[in-house]
Amino acid sequence: MPKCPKCKEKINTLINVQSGFIYWTMNKKADYTGSINDFNTDDSVNEWCCPECNETLFNDEQDAIDFLNNKHKKEE
Repeated sequence: MPKCPKCKEKINTLINVQSGFIYWTMNKKADYTGSINDFNTDDSVNEWCCPECNETLFNDEQDAIDFLNNKHKKEE
């Protein structure tokens, strides 16, 4: 299991944070309808963070995948 290079905790998942927008419809009763599947990224933020310390570890999806599979580049 990989360790976070920032907090040194063992982790087996990363949190993906993206910026963008989602459309919701509201009626006069303030009931909202919509779906998270309607999320549209604007690609200005797309980072992978440690679930323990919330620090950004990667800005590239393949680097995040490699890290979780212990195929990441070792820091020298």
